[in-house]
Amino acid sequence: MSIRQGPIRLTQKETVSLAGLCYDAFASAFENNPGSADHWEEVLELNKDAFQGKYGVAANFSIGFSEEQKQAASLKERFGGLVDATLQKHGMIVDQHSRMGLLLETGKALNDAAEKLKRNAQGDYSPDKKADRFPLGKSRHSNQQIMITRLRACR
Repeated sequence: MSIRQGPIRLTQKETVSLAGLCYDAFASAFENNPGSADHWEEVLELNKDAFQGKYGVAANFSIGFSEEQKQAASLKERFGGLVDATLQKHGMIVDQHSRMGLLLETGKALNDAAEKLKRNAQGDYSPDKKADRFPLGKSRHSNQQIMITRLRACR
């Protein structure tokens, strides 16, 4: 994907696949030493705030904004860095519609990861069935036609 080609629109499957990469990176980074279950409960609460448009600066300084605008700003603040890093890693520049979809799906994926890590913190390392919801596939838009794969080696 070059800048000259302009932003692309992701398919739903590509969006969920990329969110799955975020899930795997997050879940595998903390799996061996997840800390306390209370910490992951706090993470889930912050994520919930983002989905409700009540997270970060946007929640405090959005007078006159619609609920949808508040939610978009909160999701960007909460998950935008991870979304941008994932897109950059795969050489992708996406349109606003795709970025918003990826913010939503990444938020859902990180909720799933936080639930898994909460269980890990409680000593439950059984397989996470939610991890199977993320499709594997080749992106139509990647420079090197990278296979969008998940980091399953850690499991």
